[in-house]
Amino acid sequence: MGASQSKQNNEQVFYNPVPIQVSSELANQLSDTNLSSPQVSPARHALLDANVRARIDAEMARLQEGDDELRRALQLALERENINRERSDDATTGIEEEHGNVKNSTVLLEDLEEVRQKVDRYRARTSLVDHPQVKMASEAVASCYRANLTTTLNCWSEVAAFRNAVAKLEQQYVDSLR
Repeated sequence: MGASQSKQNNEQVFYNPVPIQVSSELANQLSDTNLSSPQVSPARHALLDANVRARIDAEMARLQEGDDELRRALQLALERENINRERSDDATTGIEEEHGNVKNSTVLLEDLEEVRQKVDRYRARTSLVDHPQVKMASEAVASCYRANLTTTLNCWSEVAAFRNAVAKLEQQYVDSLR
């Protein structure tokens, strides 16, 4: 309301005794240039983007690594706590193997290790190292298939030899069980 009356118009104009001449190109460039958003070259922009992405990726990797370590530590702590609790429950109740129909984790871990050992023994028994005729026939079939990618029917003789070798091995196994 009274703001216009409290301001005084103190406009001063200075005159230069020497005339200043500016080329029209410079005047046009200065008038066209937007000082609020300077132009960044595409190469510089790509370099800045790549640098920012690299920093973000590095930070994400560091955070995920810390997350994984924390998760592993919590899981180990919970496992230890559960095992200790189960052992104390077993000691107080006098039950070592089962809680009703449910086995505790120490017994389950022992069972799991036993199954792993059985699987390893089975794999050792079924390896083809002890049966060179089957292994050679298998390799012959594979090499024939590689050599005849478009005409695999040409490998019928190798396949028949492999089947015969496997049949002999099966018969030996059946005879060994009798």
